Amino acid sequence: YSGQERLNDLYEFRFDHNTWSMVSAEAPPSGRSSLVAEVYGNSLFVFGGYNGTIVLNDFYEFRFEPVTIPPSSLVDDMMKLMNN
Repeated sequence: YSGQERLNDLYEFRFDHNTWSMVSAEAPPSGRSSLVAEVYGNSLFVFGGYNGTIVLNDFYEFRFEPVTIPPSSLVDDMMKLMNN
C-alpha cells in the first residue's frame, strides 16, 4: 500500500548479493491490502485482502527456486565484540 493505492509488486531478497529485486509474475494478483500471506516450503501463499472496493476471497501460490540460507553468525559476532 503506497498510502494512496494498493500495489501488486513482489520483491525477493538475494542473500548472495545482499539486495532486493523485483520479481516478475506471469499473472500477479490484483493490488491489495489486509491480505494473509505465508511462506511454506518453497512457496508463498496469498489469500484474500481488500482492493479498496471489495473484500477479496482468492488464493495464489508463488513457487520459489530452492535457496540455501547461510547460517547465522550472530553468536560468533557477539563473542568477538565481547572479547574486544
